Amino acid sequence: MTDPLPSPNEPPIIAPMPGGAPVIAPPILAPPPRRLTAGWAAIILLIYLGAQFGASVVVGGVVGFYFGVMHAVHRAHGPLAQDIARAAPKMLLWGVVFAMLGGGLTMVAAARAMLREPLKDRSAVGAAWVGGSPRDCAEGLAVGILAGLGAVAVILVCNALGIHGEPGLFSKLLGQGGLRLASLLATLVIVAPVFEELLFRGVLYAGLRASSGALRAGALTTGIFVLLHFSELINFPPAMLCLGGLGALTLWIRLRRAAIGPAIGVHMGYNLVVVGAALTAGIQ
Repeated sequence: MTDPLPSPNEPPIIAPMPGGAPVIAPPILAPPPRRLTAGWAAIILLIYLGAQFGASVVVGGVVGFYFGVMHAVHRAHGPLAQDIARAAPKMLLWGVVFAMLGGGLTMVAAARAMLREPLKDRSAVGAAWVGGSPRDCAEGLAVGILAGLGAVAVILVCNALGIHGEPGLFSKLLGQGGLRLASLLATLVIVAPVFEELLFRGVLYAGLRASSGALRAGALTTGIFVLLHFSELINFPPAMLCLGGLGALTLWIRLRRAAIGPAIGVHMGYNLVVVGAALTAGIQ
């Protein structure tokens, strides 16, 4: 009769030396899962920004090559200024699209490689990278639409009070059509909300919360989110109120529903209304 196999939870027994007692091997302990701290959150944020910059550099190199070729072609055929004026918005638009895609995809890949366990943690100190229920996501979308309408109302009130801003970067790019416009709209309404929520209300807030507490983490996360939209703040400073409100709402629903999906819904609904107003009514 053969000996029964040892239980997987029992440490293996090594055969004894001649004349000695059996030797029990120590169990092999797996390393503890990596915690999501402010340091790791900062690394992921820097990777995101660095990848965006890298994608912009690549697109900038393409732009430089394009204009170099155009300059060589036009040296004998007249000035190049008109061609540059026509091509610059197109190149800038693709720079924005590829920077957002490059930064977001690189950030997700880095976070999954470094912080696989904390990403699935739905607590306040986890990134909560889970979709949530369809009902919660629909709730987030509805809240975002209402927030977007509120932002449009703020802009209209400011305009009525004589506070006008120069058209921002995205407002200028919305004047294009065809595939370029469709790509920009998809980036603003779908791609940007997904990646920004995974980063800000997911990784960044959880890391800061674990190291700094709830109040400071919320303030820092929202502040960084607002500052990274400086292109809108420069042209229209009251946009700080709208962006700050968006950051607070997305964080509230992420904590309330313990999932990042509803926060993405809020962000999508907000961007859908604001971008739609800028596109159809010319609201900056």
